[in-house]
Amino acid sequence: MDEELPLSIGDSAVVSCDMDASGGLAEVYCEPAGEMRPALRMWYRVVDGPNYGDLFGDTGDPLVDPQADGTPTDGLCYSPWMGVEEFPGGSGEFWNVVQADSARNAGEENPARDRYAFDLNDMFFEPGDLIEYFFEGFSVEGHHSTLPPYAMSSDPDLREVFTLRCLPRGNQILMVMDGEDVWFPWREAILYHCGSVYDERYVTWSPAAGLNNGLASRAKLEDLSYYEIIVWDSGDVASGTLCDEDDKTRDDLLLEAWLRNATHQAHLWVLGDHVANDLGMGDPFLDTVLGTELLEEDLFYGDLTGIAVPTVLGTHDYLQYLGGDPEFWVFGGESDPGNFSLVSPLGGLSETLQDWEVDTGNGAVAGIVNRDPDGDGTQFNAQGVITNAIFNPWTYRRVRDKGYGLIADECYARKLVDQIFSVFFYFDPG
Repeated sequence: MDEELPLSIGDSAVVSCDMDASGGLAEVYCEPAGEMRPALRMWYRVVDGPNYGDLFGDTGDPLVDPQADGTPTDGLCYSPWMGVEEFPGGSGEFWNVVQADSARNAGEENPARDRYAFDLNDMFFEPGDLIEYFFEGFSVEGHHSTLPPYAMSSDPDLREVFTLRCLPRGNQILMVMDGEDVWFPWREAILYHCGSVYDERYVTWSPAAGLNNGLASRAKLEDLSYYEIIVWDSGDVASGTLCDEDDKTRDDLLLEAWLRNATHQAHLWVLGDHVANDLGMGDPFLDTVLGTELLEEDLFYGDLTGIAVPTVLGTHDYLQYLGGDPEFWVFGGESDPGNFSLVSPLGGLSETLQDWEVDTGNGAVAGIVNRDPDGDGTQFNAQGVITNAIFNPWTYRRVRDKGYGLIADECYARKLVDQIFSVFFYFDPG
């Protein structure tokens, strides 16, 4: 059983499940739907937030439970609410259960083979809600499977479920994971220095697939007003990062508006191997908000230097550490190939944050801090609050410690995040 791309943004999901080795996925009679349905269910519950512990919503009537989509004609799918079940048995922990519907590809009338859909009511889930869920299926021969695989394990140490966070949840930092496999190193660094503030996280599904499901597809400007720091990491995604010519959600415009309209300090940190090339020369967000000029459209750092694992030096005065310029690697080796956009500071208040140890000969740098992201010539927006934008032409996933901080028993690869947050973004985790 494999979780697939979302059926629609926010409230729906598609699951692949065949169980061919044990006769295929079974069917059972679904009374609310009045028909046979695949023996595939989703379990879910609210474990924190405004609807914590609420199994039936405000009505108290399971038949009109607002957590499940009870409208079979809404054009997506009908996955009816089947009741509440206790798991683990005798634990006093209760979950909602909904039954799968067949999934259909866009523009096709017949159901897609081995793909099944769940549609919840997105009008129910409120900012602050923390939702746990997992999937359960039964084969014709009576075998049982879950996703994640150990969701119903008898061993509580092995048991795992998926988590959905309904943002905003009241923290100061929003992490936007817009690339593949970028979360774990961020989690380690932020947890190391900032404690539990890392759990405000927006993850873009298949960011290179052009699904228009980035941050701006769900969040409005008022949703971002809670945050003082937004970190955006596009990983090694080559297109569809912040915006491209086919992007309908315009994440760049949302972030620009957030900085421009903030009534408290607001700081943006954008990272990604190819973000600058994806935005392109002369792009207003790249030029003005990030204070960054793209130097080459078709050439990258490795093309000019032949170096796959370059060293980055923290040359800005505010990055000085242990009496010198801290250094680290950004890994782009054979097992994880990557290359990095060639960029330089652009604008009166845009400065070099980090340099490449091996110069490219065209003024390219490894990091930029822009103290004037609204382009008015000052460090303050129209409301008189401080705003900053930092850009790195590499993803944090590639950062590797080079041993610079060992004398202080410090991993500088993690210390870097603490420096950016505390020195440039004035963040105190308390």
